[in-house]
Amino acid sequence: MHSASTSSVDLVTEVNVVIKSSSANKPVKIYRVLVDTGCSRTIVRRSVFNDTDFRSKRTSKETIWNTNGGTFLTKHEMPVTFTLPEFAPSKEITWKMAVDETETNHKYDMIIGRDLQQALGFDILWSKGLLIWDGISIP
Repeated sequence: MHSASTSSVDLVTEVNVVIKSSSANKPVKIYRVLVDTGCSRTIVRRSVFNDTDFRSKRTSKETIWNTNGGTFLTKHEMPVTFTLPEFAPSKEITWKMAVDETETNHKYDMIIGRDLQQALGFDILWSKGLLIWDGISIP
């Protein structure tokens, strides 16, 4: 019998995104993102948006999230335009995401759920430790 030993770090699929702002004065910032096959829907933290973008683009949509840490509620969703610079820095993606407005300090600014993973055609190749999108793979 073969026993494989992996640390929890080995099992994390993190990427970076750049979220487009309607404000020309806002500097480009790279956000930390988790690609989570256990999350059904993509969610983004409220803190990544300026107040003008959030107020003008959000729509009301309540979603109850059941997680290992408990249940929480999001009240809004909004279209978010972003790039994945590790794959294709100039290819813009727009996706409607739930917005997490809690003030809690989170490890990630966005969680890419199965909805967006499937739409983009993300492949997670665990046997080789690769995340593949649009013909490009990253470790």
